[in-house]
Amino acid sequence: MSAALKVELKIEREDVTNRLGRISRFLEKPAAAHYAIRPGMERLSKRWLVGQGALRHATAMRLGGTPTGELARAATKVASYADAGSARVQFGSPLLARAFRDITIKPGAGKTYLTIPVSGEAYGLRMTSFERRYGKLRLLGKRGGAAMVAALFEKGSKIGTAHYLLVKEVHQKQDRDLLPSDQDYLDQASEDLTARVLQEWRNQ
Repeated sequence: MSAALKVELKIEREDVTNRLGRISRFLEKPAAAHYAIRPGMERLSKRWLVGQGALRHATAMRLGGTPTGELARAATKVASYADAGSARVQFGSPLLARAFRDITIKPGAGKTYLTIPVSGEAYGLRMTSFERRYGKLRLLGKRGGAAMVAALFEKGSKIGTAHYLLVKEVHQKQDRDLLPSDQDYLDQASEDLTARVLQEWRNQ
Protein backbone atom coordinates (compact mmCIF):
# COMPACT_ATOMS: atom_id res chain seq x y z
CA MET A 1 0.00 0.00 0.00
CA SER A 2 1.31 3.46 -0.83
CA ALA A 3 0.26 6.79 0.53
CA ALA A 4 0.30 10.03 -1.36
CA LEU A 5 1.93 13.01 0.32
CA LYS A 6 0.46 16.33 -0.60
CA VAL A 7 2.32 19.53 0.13
CA GLU A 8 0.55 22.79 -0.46
CA LEU A 9 2.64 25.96 -0.71
CA LYS A 10 0.74 29.18 -0.54
CA ILE A 11 2.47 32.45 -1.32
CA GLU A 12 0.52 35.61 -0.82
CA ARG A 13 0.80 38.19 -3.60
CA GLU A 14 1.39 40.96 -1.06
CA ASP A 15 4.25 39.04 0.56
CA VAL A 16 5.99 38.48 -2.78
CA THR A 17 5.58 42.14 -3.65
CA ASN A 18 7.15 43.18 -0.36
CA ARG A 19 10.07 40.81 -0.75
CA LEU A 20 10.76 41.86 -4.35
CA GLY A 21 10.49 45.45 -3.26
CA ARG A 22 13.19 44.98 -0.62
CA ILE A 23 15.49 43.33 -3.16
CA SER A 24 14.84 46.08 -5.68
CA ARG A 25 15.61 48.81 -3.15
CA PHE A 26 18.79 47.01 -2.13
CA LEU A 27 20.00 46.67 -5.72
CA GLU A 28 19.21 50.32 -6.44
CA LYS A 29 21.95 51.32 -3.98
CA PRO A 30 25.38 50.43 -5.40
CA ALA A 31 27.06 51.15 -2.07
CA ALA A 32 25.00 48.42 -0.38
CA ALA A 33 26.11 45.84 -2.94
CA HIS A 34 29.72 46.97 -2.69
CA TYR A 35 29.67 46.71 1.11
CA ALA A 36 28.20 43.22 0.77
CA ILE A 37 31.08 41.92 -1.36
CA ARG A 38 33.92 43.83 0.34
CA PRO A 39 34.62 41.42 3.29
CA GLY A 40 34.73 38.33 1.08
CA MET A 41 37.25 39.91 -1.30
CA GLU A 42 39.51 40.79 1.63
CA ARG A 43 39.25 37.29 3.14
CA LEU A 44 39.99 35.69 -0.23
CA SER A 45 43.11 37.83 -0.64
CA LYS A 46 44.43 37.01 2.84
CA ARG A 47 43.78 33.27 2.51
CA TRP A 48 45.51 33.23 -0.85
CA LEU A 49 48.62 35.00 0.43
CA VAL A 50 48.91 32.72 3.44
CA GLY A 51 48.54 29.70 1.15
CA GLN A 52 51.13 31.01 -1.30
CA GLY A 53 53.48 31.70 1.58
CA ALA A 54 53.25 28.05 2.60
CA LEU A 55 54.04 26.87 -0.94
CA ARG A 56 56.71 29.27 -2.21
CA HIS A 57 59.87 28.11 -0.52
CA ALA A 58 61.89 27.28 -3.64
CA THR A 59 64.74 29.73 -2.98
CA ALA A 60 65.02 28.88 0.70
CA MET A 61 64.99 25.15 -0.05
CA ARG A 62 67.62 25.51 -2.79
CA LEU A 63 69.93 27.44 -0.47
CA GLY A 64 69.15 25.38 2.60
CA GLY A 65 67.81 28.42 4.40
CA THR A 66 64.75 29.21 6.48
CA PRO A 67 61.68 30.71 4.71
CA THR A 68 61.24 34.39 5.55
CA GLY A 69 57.42 34.34 5.74
CA GLU A 70 57.14 37.57 3.71
CA LEU A 71 53.95 36.53 1.91
CA ALA A 72 52.22 35.60 5.16
CA ARG A 73 53.21 39.00 6.55
CA ALA A 74 51.86 40.64 3.40
CA ALA A 75 48.47 39.13 4.27
CA THR A 76 48.40 41.24 7.44
CA LYS A 77 48.69 44.39 5.30
CA VAL A 78 45.54 43.78 3.25
CA ALA A 79 42.58 46.12 3.72
CA SER A 80 39.29 46.59 1.86
CA TYR A 81 37.04 49.56 1.23
CA ALA A 82 33.64 50.17 -0.31
CA ASP A 83 31.56 53.16 -1.37
CA ALA A 84 28.98 54.00 -4.02
CA GLY A 85 31.62 53.77 -6.73
CA SER A 86 33.26 50.43 -6.03
CA ALA A 87 34.49 47.73 -3.68
CA ARG A 88 38.27 47.45 -3.64
CA VAL A 89 41.11 45.66 -1.94
CA GLN A 90 44.29 47.49 -0.99
CA PHE A 91 47.65 45.75 -0.61
CA GLY A 92 50.16 47.44 1.68
CA SER A 93 53.17 45.23 0.95
CA PRO A 94 55.46 46.37 -1.91
CA LEU A 95 56.21 42.69 -2.45
CA LEU A 96 52.89 42.38 -4.28
CA ALA A 97 53.69 44.97 -6.96
CA ARG A 98 54.83 42.03 -9.10
CA ALA A 99 51.27 40.77 -9.28
CA PHE A 100 50.42 43.74 -11.51
CA ARG A 101 53.53 44.45 -13.61
CA ASP A 102 57.20 43.76 -14.25
CA ILE A 103 59.32 45.59 -11.70
CA THR A 104 62.88 46.85 -11.39
CA ILE A 105 64.31 47.05 -7.88
CA LYS A 106 67.11 49.52 -7.18
CA PRO A 107 69.02 50.40 -4.00
CA GLY A 108 67.58 52.99 -1.67
CA ALA A 109 68.93 56.50 -1.20
CA GLY A 110 72.63 56.58 -0.36
CA LYS A 111 73.19 52.94 -1.34
CA THR A 112 75.00 51.56 -4.37
CA TYR A 113 74.05 47.89 -4.30
CA LEU A 114 71.24 45.49 -3.56
CA THR A 115 72.34 42.49 -1.51
CA ILE A 116 71.08 39.10 -2.67
CA PRO A 117 71.71 36.10 -0.38
CA VAL A 118 73.31 33.13 -2.10
CA SER A 119 73.76 30.83 0.92
CA GLY A 120 71.48 29.22 3.46
CA GLU A 121 73.13 31.13 6.30
CA ALA A 122 72.56 34.46 4.58
CA TYR A 123 68.98 33.81 3.47
CA GLY A 124 66.60 36.10 5.33
CA LEU A 125 69.43 38.11 6.97
CA ARG A 126 70.73 41.57 6.17
CA MET A 127 74.48 41.75 5.72
CA THR A 128 74.90 43.63 9.01
CA SER A 129 72.96 40.93 10.86
CA PHE A 130 74.96 38.22 9.12
CA GLU A 131 78.25 39.85 10.16
CA ARG A 132 77.15 40.13 13.77
CA ARG A 133 76.38 36.43 13.76
CA TYR A 134 79.16 34.96 11.63
CA GLY A 135 81.93 37.53 11.19
CA LYS A 136 83.14 40.26 8.88
CA LEU A 137 82.52 39.81 5.15
CA ARG A 138 85.07 40.71 2.50
CA LEU A 139 83.93 42.36 -0.74
CA LEU A 140 85.36 40.86 -3.93
CA GLY A 141 85.24 42.53 -7.31
CA LYS A 142 85.71 46.00 -8.74
CA ARG A 143 84.37 48.71 -6.45
CA GLY A 144 81.55 50.52 -8.24
CA GLY A 145 81.27 47.79 -10.85
CA ALA A 146 78.05 46.14 -11.97
CA ALA A 147 78.33 43.40 -9.35
CA MET A 148 80.41 42.29 -6.38
CA VAL A 149 80.51 39.31 -4.06
CA ALA A 150 80.55 39.36 -0.25
CA ALA A 151 82.47 36.37 1.06
CA LEU A 152 83.44 35.08 4.49
CA PHE A 153 87.01 33.89 4.99
CA GLU A 154 87.99 31.69 7.85
CA LYS A 155 90.98 33.00 9.81
CA GLY A 156 94.17 32.13 7.98
CA SER A 157 92.37 30.79 4.92
CA LYS A 158 92.75 32.17 1.40
CA ILE A 159 89.53 30.49 0.26
CA GLY A 160 86.28 32.17 1.17
CA THR A 161 82.61 31.26 0.95
CA ALA A 162 80.27 33.57 -0.97
CA HIS A 163 77.19 34.59 0.97
CA TYR A 164 75.85 37.65 -0.91
CA LEU A 165 75.82 38.91 -4.47
CA LEU A 166 75.81 42.71 -4.68
CA VAL A 167 74.10 44.12 -7.79
CA LYS A 168 72.95 47.58 -8.85
CA GLU A 169 69.44 46.50 -9.84
CA VAL A 170 67.20 43.47 -10.16
CA HIS A 171 64.50 42.91 -12.79
CA GLN A 172 61.53 40.70 -11.93
CA LYS A 173 58.80 39.54 -14.30
CA GLN A 174 55.13 39.97 -13.42
CA ASP A 175 53.77 37.11 -11.33
CA ARG A 176 49.97 37.33 -11.43
CA ASP A 177 49.67 34.17 -9.32
CA LEU A 178 50.81 36.10 -6.25
CA LEU A 179 47.13 37.09 -5.90
CA PRO A 180 43.79 35.44 -6.75
CA SER A 181 42.74 35.67 -10.39
CA ASP A 182 40.16 38.15 -11.63
CA GLN A 183 37.74 35.24 -11.99
CA ASP A 184 38.36 34.20 -8.38
CA TYR A 185 37.36 37.68 -7.25
CA LEU A 186 34.29 37.69 -9.52
CA ASP A 187 33.17 34.28 -8.24
CA GLN A 188 33.58 35.40 -4.62
CA ALA A 189 31.68 38.63 -5.25
CA SER A 190 28.88 36.74 -7.01
CA GLU A 191 28.57 34.29 -4.13
CA ASP A 192 28.45 37.03 -1.49
CA LEU A 193 26.02 39.21 -3.43
CA THR A 194 23.70 36.25 -4.02
CA ALA A 195 23.74 35.49 -0.30
CA ARG A 196 22.92 39.13 0.47
CA VAL A 197 19.99 39.17 -1.98
CA LEU A 198 18.64 35.96 -0.43
CA GLN A 199 18.89 37.61 2.97
CA GLU A 200 16.68 40.45 1.71
CA TRP A 201 14.19 37.88 0.37
CA ARG A 202 13.99 36.03 3.67
CA ASN A 203 13.72 39.07 5.91
CA GLN A 204 10.22 39.56 7.24
